[in-house]
Amino acid sequence: MKTKTNAVLPVLSLVLSVCPLAAAEFRPVAVWTEAECFSNPPGKYAVERMVDGDLGTYACLLDDTRTGKDDKNVWPRKAAPPVTATFVLDLGAERTVSGMRFVARNAWVYVLAKNVSVCACADAQGRENIRMLAENKELPATSSSNSAFVEWPSVTTRYVRVCVNDSYQQRYPGPWMPEAQIPWCRKVGLPTAGDGKNLNTQIAEIACYDSRPADYPVKNPPDVAFPRHRLERDWLYQDVGLDMARVFTSANDFEKERSVVEKVLGRVPAEESGLKALWQRLDQLVKGEAPACDPRWRALYLDACAARRMARLQVIRGKAPQFVYAKHFIFGCMQGLAGKYDIPDEQIRDYTYGFKKGGQLCLGTLLKDG
Repeated sequence: MKTKTNAVLPVLSLVLSVCPLAAAEFRPVAVWTEAECFSNPPGKYAVERMVDGDLGTYACLLDDTRTGKDDKNVWPRKAAPPVTATFVLDLGAERTVSGMRFVARNAWVYVLAKNVSVCACADAQGRENIRMLAENKELPATSSSNSAFVEWPSVTTRYVRVCVNDSYQQRYPGPWMPEAQIPWCRKVGLPTAGDGKNLNTQIAEIACYDSRPADYPVKNPPDVAFPRHRLERDWLYQDVGLDMARVFTSANDFEKERSVVEKVLGRVPAEESGLKALWQRLDQLVKGEAPACDPRWRALYLDACAARRMARLQVIRGKAPQFVYAKHFIFGCMQGLAGKYDIPDEQIRDYTYGFKKGGQLCLGTLLKDG
């Protein structure tokens, strides 16, 4: 199946809610593939979904190397690991590019690409003047609108070919999976993952960049207790859960955002300085009927969350401004059993030799601003 879209996509505020696009980050304007996409219903999981700016949609590319023998129990028929697919991104013009963001679909399952190779090329079908940029790069197990990244030395190109060499969408290890995750997926209406019967790659969004994004998973600086982007994501988890893909996106209304901001502000003590100004900002947005996609809504929400955090921690700070804690690997739970984690950064995975052998004894200090 050959699919292409030529529309220049607007920069929506939707992705900004969980993985902000900096000035150096941009979306492809089109994508082409010969891979077959899941087509029930037609078009819902088409390759264009990975460049539509909507975290609530995703492309589902079926394994395009049918090397198996099973033509009854797997989809697509005769598919077998490794799960592969190839597509070409059109950046719209010659651009400097040094990396790529892969955004996982908004669900608690691992179905993103597992291993990829990225090339620059001179045509929309990825067949001319091919230059390898990143070969056989492993991506961490990623879910819930989180991002995985691939980087290379800067090049200038209009077309970028992505070869998926393997996907996480295959049989998950362990006898516990059929008894736990698969029935749970069916109960909540999510496409089943990990049963080894559906061999595909699912990508919610792809973006390219010429300088590293703020949420790239690097070692946390010693003077930063918790990265700001992780903190903001945690607030979204608290207040909207998986609806994070839909808040701050509507161009027609603001009722959901108004409700969320009111809920957050309602948990800030009345005596807190600055609370009145936050309520005034909310009143201005409502009176002006600013749609949810207006960036002022998200800015207000984050400022309200910061005030709530500061108020919550004041009591603790009064009793224990410093505390000692242990940091270690995840001992158990589904993620620990699977050996995979949905947050692929240093806060969860510490790759240092000492951490693998044991843990870390840490001293935490609560500052006035929380």
